[in-house]
Amino acid sequence: MRFSLATAAFLASGMLVACAAKPAKNPGEERGGDKDYAAQGDDDAPPPGKKRRTPPSEQSHQRFLRVCIKSPDMADYCECGWGVMAKMFTNEEMSGDDVNDVRMARLKAEVAKQCIEKMPEPALRDGFVGGCKSGDGRLDSYCGCMWSELRKTFSAGQLAQPDVVKKPAFKKAVAAGGRACTAKIPEVVVKKAFFDGCAKKPGYDAFCACGWKELRARVSLGEIQSAADAPEMKATFDEVARKCANLLPGAGGDQ
Repeated sequence: MRFSLATAAFLASGMLVACAAKPAKNPGEERGGDKDYAAQGDDDAPPPGKKRRTPPSEQSHQRFLRVCIKSPDMADYCECGWGVMAKMFTNEEMSGDDVNDVRMARLKAEVAKQCIEKMPEPALRDGFVGGCKSGDGRLDSYCGCMWSELRKTFSAGQLAQPDVVKKPAFKKAVAAGGRACTAKIPEVVVKKAFFDGCAKKPGYDAFCACGWKELRARVSLGEIQSAADAPEMKATFDEVARKCANLLPGAGGDQ
């Protein structure tokens, strides 16, 4: 990836995954066990094997902000992102034509970790809805409703954090949101997704038809769509599978 302006766009568009929100440290602070020798006086020479770090220029700073700030409410987030980047890369690296993809991925992760709570909520909401509907415009209203329901329990920044979305409390909130928003999701969308996942092998049509009928008698469309990982839903899926097991190929017998 070319560093310069592409990096700002990269950070501005990709910060929807994070771990924990922490304030960015000042560029002159120590990072890990290595000192930033650019922040020291001219008489301080780096030890053997260490190159002197040239701090990023103000020109680079302003160029970065011009590209990163897509709207006024992005200013705090982009400034935070710059603070993280200025600690990780020298002025020479920022002026270069190429940066190692591994280091860019680390930069993205660190900016998300330290700056996600500064991201404006509309941007986080758009990212959530985009991931939720996966390109299917018919799910737009449902996914927008899910965002509103989840925001009753979690902050906007928390909804972009993997360690939050893996927790039982989040899965429980998703199941509740699915029930609350189920009227906004077309049944044809959920049904197609279910059959696409179920009837992958020849002879499974009867089993999947039975499974769909049993699921619809037990849970809402929203729960089927969004809450498959919730413990209660896993138990329901297991129960339905046992109920319809005699319709599997080779099982024999009638329901």
